Amino acid sequence: MNTNQVAQDIASDLQVRIADLEKIGALIAAAHVQAAIDALRQQFDLPCEASETD
Repeated sequence: MNTNQVAQDIASDLQVRIADLEKIGALIAAAHVQAAIDALRQQFDLPCEASETD
């Protein structure tokens, strides 16, 4: 099992859900999901997706 690929897949899946949470006004939940994504990226040294940079 390639744990880095699994972590990347999970981070990508979670990123999609943030927009859904924001649409329904669940901003605190969205922030927590973003924190989970950030933690995965830090732990597994994953790159940020280009769409996330401002």
